[in-house]
Amino acid sequence: TGVLLCALTSQAVVSTQSTGKVGGINTVIRSKAAVTCQELGDKYYLIGPYVEEKMRFEVELKEPDDYYVRSAIQAMRDRGIKVVTGQWLIEGSPKVILFDLGSSWNRYSEWMTDFWNVTHIGVPEHDKESVNAVMFGELICWFLGEFSCRSPSNRTTAHFHEWQ
Repeated sequence: TGVLLCALTSQAVVSTQSTGKVGGINTVIRSKAAVTCQELGDKYYLIGPYVEEKMRFEVELKEPDDYYVRSAIQAMRDRGIKVVTGQWLIEGSPKVILFDLGSSWNRYSEWMTDFWNVTHIGVPEHDKESVNAVMFGELICWFLGEFSCRSPSNRTTAHFHEWQ
């Protein structure tokens, strides 16, 4: 699953398969990372869920250079969200922003209620994949909002892959 965030000050790709080795989208992202990093430079980010066992050997930890991205991340950290940042150790070395879904669990009831109120789609508690998709989506929405409020550009584009 992925998102491409494009703004005048920063650009990013968000994916549940960022730093993971599962599925076709991961292959697509890996194959395009070097060219995309070359074209977009330091304004390109991959964003995904934090999964320690998948990223432990594939990400070099580093805080983002971009003030607006760093500020948006800090706002979320200040509210208890664990955010890990760094560079994915693949060709092109794209920067990554990874959100720990577990750190947002205290918002589960609120976010599931919001999801129901907007979509009228119920998500069974035992359906971990669907619950995680909603939780990840809420974190991405929150991040994009924090980033958009801080960035001097009013141009932000998000590109989502698969069902995300």
